[in-house]
Parts: sequence; C-alpha cells; structure tokens
Amino acid sequence: MSAFKCGPLKWETPDGYTPESIRQAGRVGHVPIGAVRSMLNAADEAHLKALYAENARVGEARQVVGDVARVLGVNIDVGPGHRWDVDHMQRAVAAAVEMREYAARMEQERDDLRGRLADLETSAEYWSATAPGGSLIDDLKNTIVSQAREIARLMGESV
Repeated sequence: MSAFKCGPLKWETPDGYTPESIRQAGRVGHVPIGAVRSMLNAADEAHLKALYAENARVGEARQVVGDVARVLGVNIDVGPGHRWDVDHMQRAVAAAVEMREYAARMEQERDDLRGRLADLETSAEYWSATAPGGSLIDDLKNTIVSQAREIARLMGESV
C-alpha cells in the first residue's frame, strides 16, 4: 500500500519488469534505462486506466443526478459555471428535500382530516337531534305523508 493509501499497481513492462523486480534491482544499483522508460510508460498506462474507470463511474453518477433533476423539474444548467458544478447539482438535492417536506405536510393534513372525519356523527339520530328548526328527517317524512294525503283527497280516496 502506498503513502497515498492506494493499492500496489499491477503492471509489467514489455521487458518483463514489475514493480517488485524494479525495487529489487534498485537495491543492487542496476536498472537499465529502457526498463525505467518502460516502467514509467506502464505506470502512466495503469494510472490512465484507473482514471478512465473513475471518470466512467463519475459520469454514471452525474447522469443519475441529471435524471433526478429532470424528474423534479429542476434546471441545473441555469446560472454561472458548469451544470456539473456542486452548486448546480445541489439544486436537485434541495428540490428533493422540498418535495419530501411537502409530502410530509400532505400526509399530516390527510391524517388530520381523517381524524376529523372519524369524529363526525353521521347517524340519523345526530342529524334529527341537531338540525336547525327541528328534525330534517321528520320534516321530510311529514311532507311525504302530507303530499300522499293531498293526492288521495284529490282522487276521492281516504288515507
């Protein structure tokens, strides 16, 4: 493990040199210049390979941030700088937080309304006892009976 907390590079030069063989040869004071050139080229190639792999992972993460921003209706291209600057991408996070807070408020309001609905009395007894000016149900019954009597009287029958 290196001082930078990176694992050992796994490479071999076209001449067959490896990091370990270079270290051992360095101890005896004999490393051909061609081997050093090959070693530097192999190290460059290994670092570039790791860099490209990391860049691909970062690109995938940026795509996810862009997709989330699009779903949330956030334009991360607006403003100074580049769309992948932290302050631009942070807009998607802020929109997600805002959406979550809004959803929590809506859930709380829904629960409050459910509680209020459960407290309401919807029975006929409640409405007959609390209707203004008497019972609405009794009034409706009386109106129907009165209308039936009037129809019977007009037809010459008794009820």
